[in-house]
Amino acid sequence: MWYHLFMMNDSIILKTEEELLKDEKEFRGFFKNASLQEFWKAHFLKYNFDPEPDNFNWEYWRKIPLMTKEEFSDNLRLKLRDAEDEMSFSIFNFLLRVTSGTTAKKPALLLHYISEAEKTIEDLERGIRLWQPYHIGLRWALTGILLNKKNAGKSQQFLIIDPFKIDSKMANALIDFKAQSINGLPSNLSKFAAIFSSFSGFASSIKKIIFGGDFVSRAQFEIIRNFFPKINDDLIVSDYIMTECGRIGTFCEYLKKKYGGYQAYHPAVKNGVMEIVNADSNGYGEIIVSKIKPDKAAIIRYRTGDVGKALREKCPCGNTFSLLLLGRADFDYIKCAGTLIIRKELERVLNNFHDDIKEWRADVRELSGVEPIGELSIKIKPSEKLSRNKNKIQDISLKISGGLFLTPSKTLSDLVADKKFMPLRMEIVDEFPDTQKKILLRKIED
Repeated sequence: MWYHLFMMNDSIILKTEEELLKDEKEFRGFFKNASLQEFWKAHFLKYNFDPEPDNFNWEYWRKIPLMTKEEFSDNLRLKLRDAEDEMSFSIFNFLLRVTSGTTAKKPALLLHYISEAEKTIEDLERGIRLWQPYHIGLRWALTGILLNKKNAGKSQQFLIIDPFKIDSKMANALIDFKAQSINGLPSNLSKFAAIFSSFSGFASSIKKIIFGGDFVSRAQFEIIRNFFPKINDDLIVSDYIMTECGRIGTFCEYLKKKYGGYQAYHPAVKNGVMEIVNADSNGYGEIIVSKIKPDKAAIIRYRTGDVGKALREKCPCGNTFSLLLLGRADFDYIKCAGTLIIRKELERVLNNFHDDIKEWRADVRELSGVEPIGELSIKIKPSEKLSRNKNKIQDISLKISGGLFLTPSKTLSDLVADKKFMPLRMEIVDEFPDTQKKILLRKIED
């Protein structure tokens, strides 16, 4: 029964049988309304899908076409038209939000409904927000204004800082602000901690650290943890959050201890479901998210572009399912010439050369031929030590090739010998350009 229900059509739904049976009536009601909306009618027509709400069940669900970021954004005018009546008397309940666009062809423009929970002031009323580009900072500013408007007598204050313009001269002003929380990409938070490492005034007021938008590497975590030594681990928050639909995974201390990091979550899709589709032999597939409330801002079978693995296991915290997040398809998890190149595996190998390599970026491509041949290129910013001894780079290249596993049993060196991969290419650069997110690994299309 369990295998039949959860594995049909190559889709794993991260809910129990009881939860799915309970949700079935609510989802059927949503589809009755959605089948009348211009947005969903256009999407279904594109895929020649004929909705049958009265016949809804979870087998039917898996027949519903998936939706890309581009499809959601391109049909936004229809979504706005469908929501027009509700927006006319509750305009402050809706926002237009823009994704970062760093891992897609372009930023996606989305309609977002502000829930009652989002309108409530948190206990922490002063926060530093380290985000780029400017529209994200503007969103935080507008959110603060809206929260203060909705919560008379309380004040939410955000100090929004461009992480590319952080300077030690800001120290006294930041200390005087007495922020209670700090929020940003792990790379921006570690940069903040490194720049202000000689100032002790921050640690006394910060009570919560909130990561978002990317993996937290061990090196980044150590820099941040050392800068805020009084922060307990349970006050470091790293939930799985998407601009499109908010929090979809919650951090858990038990999962952190069990899996050793900040990439394990419990599903937290309120009024919806999370799925894994097209899973490989290791159980990793694309994460698909659906939220049906409010129906005018609903997202159905939305392709996140992230890769993860579902585990059905009883956690001491009470949750039944866990999600192991591997990263972004074609950025953290790349299929190439019959192999898998995984960012975490690259980080593991390159960490052996932390005295020689200050920063790195890697590109992967498939070269055409009778059979596709893979190629891995790594650009490095060398340490002063390596700069004085560039002859060592060849030795480092050989060690990386010999230690980097691209299949469960074969390294890059093995695949080069089998003529499945080109020899590793390494290039020295002086600097890497500042970007919103550090894209360490990416797939290049010829």
